[in-house]
Amino acid sequence: MFDLNRKVRYENLSPSLQSLVGEFSANAEGLKERLEKIKETIDSYSPQITEQNNTIDTIIKEVETKFSEIKKKASTIPTIPRATDGSKYDFTKEGTTSAITGGFYGQYAKVKGSTEKEIFPHDGFEEAKICTNQSEFDTMTQTTKDGLKEVFDTWYRYAHFNRVSTGVMDLVNGDHTGVDGQNLNNPNFTQFTDKTKGAWVYKEGTKELECTVNSFPTAGLIIPYDGPTSWMMRLRCDTGKDSNSFGIVVGYMKDKNGVEHTLSVVRAAGVYGEPGSNLTDDINPSRFSTIFWWGFIYDMGNSTQYFINNMSQIGGYKLAVDNPITYITVIKNYDSLEFRTTPMSPRQAEITQDDPILTFRFSIPDSKPGSWPQEMYDNVKTMLRKTSRMGFVTRANKTKFKIEKQQYVFNGGLIYRLDNGKAYDYNSTANKWEPVGDISKYLTPHTFLYNKKLNRLVYYIKPGIGTGTYIL
Repeated sequence: MFDLNRKVRYENLSPSLQSLVGEFSANAEGLKERLEKIKETIDSYSPQITEQNNTIDTIIKEVETKFSEIKKKASTIPTIPRATDGSKYDFTKEGTTSAITGGFYGQYAKVKGSTEKEIFPHDGFEEAKICTNQSEFDTMTQTTKDGLKEVFDTWYRYAHFNRVSTGVMDLVNGDHTGVDGQNLNNPNFTQFTDKTKGAWVYKEGTKELECTVNSFPTAGLIIPYDGPTSWMMRLRCDTGKDSNSFGIVVGYMKDKNGVEHTLSVVRAAGVYGEPGSNLTDDINPSRFSTIFWWGFIYDMGNSTQYFINNMSQIGGYKLAVDNPITYITVIKNYDSLEFRTTPMSPRQAEITQDDPILTFRFSIPDSKPGSWPQEMYDNVKTMLRKTSRMGFVTRANKTKFKIEKQQYVFNGGLIYRLDNGKAYDYNSTANKWEPVGDISKYLTPHTFLYNKKLNRLVYYIKPGIGTGTYIL
């Protein structure tokens, strides 16, 4: 093995090795001299390198000092902005949080308020009964019809039943083998589909639509034409002391085979114990006939029934009371929906405030969810994007509906006169339209407003009176 630490003289090398290193040996002195000059050159640069390293170290220290000063100053800046008077904005109420959590995809973030600013979601466009002169106002007030009277007189009626699907909704009137189907020529179906049979009754005095029979089909009424793509409906529902399911239909269609499909948000009540029994928060859910209490259903009462959102564990028996009243609200914004409801409450102490825990939203998924049949996914898209049908639904019935508030579904609702800055509502007792306040209470500035009846589009700029407040 070679030992690199041992030295050997040139004279002791073999002739072949001597020939290889002979030239190097002859020039060894010259090579040594060259290496010494290179070392001298390198040593001459050493002071410059040292100076440059010192300069770099100084710059780094200056940067660190500046960064520390900026960081210290930044820590003293308030994270909550202040108004001009120095008061703090409460971002839990006035920041972007509400716009992000409450808005739908594609909506704008708008500013509300002249002093304390609030950011909220908005379409930038609204369908509203706007007028710019007396002639247009006269046109808008020519005909007035109560919404539910129109429903009773002119809306399409349907009745669907499937024993298996209904059995997972409740345990009432479900054991009817051999009558599964839609709109059958059977007395249990025709009492709902035939106006002359009397299952549905309109009560003029209370402006209520009532289902008077207790039968097994899921029955409803559907607007007979494509209505507005965006609307709001709030119902007061009187269950009439029964295990009813009731709700608002937000989508309807017939497929190529003539089969009807629906999308419905549904609330249910439950009978517990004997009439007049006291209900408590620890009541036993097994003693209720109701199973499904609150949620969103595709094809309710049919073999294709599917619970898109079942919130029964939250909105169920612990919120039940004897002989209850509840409110249901739907806000439809094209193909996005928001659903609200109140807890069940006794008629002598009605709860009208929506429960945030029971509020939920729905938008069409970008792709088919794994548990959805393809036909269902296609039909949901059709009902919410290609058609615009809505209605009301009930099952195991004897339910009364009353419209608490609505927008864009019926001709009812406020009329806004931009020429005098007033909003008008119809007084059915006096049989005339009366001013109810300034339009600034109801309309959002910097918004496009469209009157479908007059085919009039207006850009509403700001509150006030006259043409300076809007652009035609």
